Amino acid sequence: MTPLSLLFRAWRYRLRLDVAEIAFVRQFLQKGMTAIDIGAHKGGYLYWLRKEVGETGRVVGFEPQPLLYDYLKSAVEKADYKNVTIENLAISTETGNLTLFVPQHGSKTSPGATLNAAKPNEVACAEITVQVVRLDDYCASQNLKPDLLKIDVEGFELDVFKGAATILKTCKPTLIFECEARHLHQTTMEEVFDYLASFGYKGAFFENKNLRPIAEFRLETHQKLAHGKPVRGEYANNFVFKP
Repeated sequence: MTPLSLLFRAWRYRLRLDVAEIAFVRQFLQKGMTAIDIGAHKGGYLYWLRKEVGETGRVVGFEPQPLLYDYLKSAVEKADYKNVTIENLAISTETGNLTLFVPQHGSKTSPGATLNAAKPNEVACAEITVQVVRLDDYCASQNLKPDLLKIDVEGFELDVFKGAATILKTCKPTLIFECEARHLHQTTMEEVFDYLASFGYKGAFFENKNLRPIAEFRLETHQKLAHGKPVRGEYANNFVFKP
């Protein structure tokens, strides 16, 4: 990966894919802050996180898929982003190893890669053993106090948050994350939201490029599916929770 391809993807997210979400991130972050990108994929958010925190800030991107990790690490090194660290790790409730399921659609990587063990029942997946770590442990070891967590982990949100309980209590970072009922296994979106509420967080969701209170979110209205796929224009899957 080159810095140019990273830049191209970042602008595609800003202008087309996640317009309101990127605008929120850019408005919230300030120079000197610390941002963590959990499920960095190809860097659609990573570029903007780095740009907004500036050289005095710090960004850590976690990407467990080996090819994507190499892809991001190469771009960051070539661009000489000294304040960006890319880790070939996944975030969970424990430290050790877990199986990452990577849907196979003609590519060796996928934005749908997940630690959710239910995924193989839905689509053919490659299985990769990856190292996982609790975010609390990682941040303690690196002396990190994050101001923003961006999370895209395909149904593993609650595990990420449970492994970050100390951070949620003490650092109180703003959270921007994807959450979809169709990706969850043995939990619900309500459980994810309630867990964050137990730390004093209040939520909102993006709909038509606007933020609406979480109290107005209705699964049957805002995450409509047709043949198992999101209905374009009637699907809201990105959320912001603030302390």
